[in-house]
Amino acid sequence: MFKLSAEGVKKAKMSIEEAIDKAREFLQRRGGYYNLLLQKVAYDETTGKWHVEFDIGILTPLILKVTINDATGSIIDYERRTT
Repeated sequence: MFKLSAEGVKKAKMSIEEAIDKAREFLQRRGGYYNLLLQKVAYDETTGKWHVEFDIGILTPLILKVTINDATGSIIDYERRTT
């Protein structure tokens, strides 16, 4: 199930689509992940960061979370976790 948190998105430099594309491109290029099911996108207005989560699990959920700096567009954190 896809979840979107649109609080403060109007103040963001990047659009939601740009944040998703940056995260997807990073995971494909750096991690070789191509079967990405978008789970959650959130923008934190206080920190100016996008949090994008994808599920790559086949039988059980395996979440990849990418954090993007809105001001620079750079990837600042990457996390992999099972739920």
